[in-house]
Amino acid sequence: MAIKKTVYPHSVDYARENGELDAYRESNEINRDCAASIDKAINESNYEPFHYDLKTAMQNMVKTYGEKRVAWVMAAMVQLHDYDGRYSPTNKRWAQGFSIPREQHYGDSKPRIPYYGTNAHPTVVDSFINRLREHLERIPNEAKRIIAEMDKIAEPNSPVKTHFTVKVDTDFLNGASSNDTTKLLRAIPYKNAYLSNLTGERGIFVFVKQDEIMRLRNKHQKPSLTGALKEAAKLAAANAEPAKTAAKKKSNHMEVD
Repeated sequence: MAIKKTVYPHSVDYARENGELDAYRESNEINRDCAASIDKAINESNYEPFHYDLKTAMQNMVKTYGEKRVAWVMAAMVQLHDYDGRYSPTNKRWAQGFSIPREQHYGDSKPRIPYYGTNAHPTVVDSFINRLREHLERIPNEAKRIIAEMDKIAEPNSPVKTHFTVKVDTDFLNGASSNDTTKLLRAIPYKNAYLSNLTGERGIFVFVKQDEIMRLRNKHQKPSLTGALKEAAKLAAANAEPAKTAAKKKSNHMEVD
């Protein structure tokens, strides 16, 4: 059963002041359930000693709680254990990108990150976060790859030579939903791009009309250094010509005198 309600991002004080305590409490309760479910999913993915299927565990948690909540819970846990060297510097930097509100707890001298903990070993949890980050970054990374491949194509390469085409990565498509492919098209700078098969080829391709590609290229095209130097030389020569003519006239005038 999917539990994909919106993550409440504010502190209890903010919730109290704005009449949103119910939303705060409900979100925190789901966060705790999410952390416990992640712990269970990690343990159940241990198919043999020291071997875990963390990718499947992560995918199941995302399907159940939504990628935003799973990311929120993991980021809060890493922020709370920022001192622990078993979490990678990369994952610590990623976690710091989340504005997790501090809470004042009884007996504490200062507010701290809420506890959404797991009992799994931190090294295994760190690997789980690696899989989660790969999942979260898959769309922008694939969009960057497609844009780079498009830039390499000199002229339309569709069968009828009217479109530029690039094949979508098979691994991306294997785990992609229709929502993911929609987000992918939004992540590339081609307004009229669409996905389709290509006759005689396996896979799915991004199609972009020739005129749109060329319009974007012309818009962002910058003159080369050689071209700029040539233009500067032409301009200098053009400016020097009137001066030469004037000097010659002056010289001739002096000879006449």
